[in-house]
Amino acid sequence: MCSSDLFESNPGIVVDDQFAKERSQIISNIELELAKRRYKEEHSRENAKNLATSKALLEQVNLDYGTAMKTIQKRREAETKTLFVHIENIKKELEHIAQMKTGILRGLSKNTKAQREAEARQRLAVAQDELAAAVQRFNDEQEKVRAEYETRKQAVSRQFQERS
Repeated sequence: MCSSDLFESNPGIVVDDQFAKERSQIISNIELELAKRRYKEEHSRENAKNLATSKALLEQVNLDYGTAMKTIQKRREAETKTLFVHIENIKKELEHIAQMKTGILRGLSKNTKAQREAEARQRLAVAQDELAAAVQRFNDEQEKVRAEYETRKQAVSRQFQERS
């Protein structure tokens, strides 16, 4: 039995309407304040959980981005290294052709030398074009990954803002 019930059950004390209204109002105010505090606590827990979830999602997005960029960079390095070696070999071949002596007694005509040099220069131009195309392809791929990363990061940020 609560103290107000004891107070009201005493036959010597008469409770008027004003007292009953004030008591009801005080109890209602206390219950309302408790409900507000419970709501705030629940909302705080929910916000903390949402924050942790968003943080984990953002970390995963960052990790995925870093992994994708490293993979692209490794492929880029491997492919461009191969192309650089190929280009250097062709340049050495051109140097060798340029140092070749021509003449009747040398066994190499000027036309043959010029033809070999032209073929080597053409292969060099093709290899350089391949290198430029590969670099551009990797740059495009990196830009695509970067754009996807920004989109995913913004989506996680919006999701968090909507939850809080």
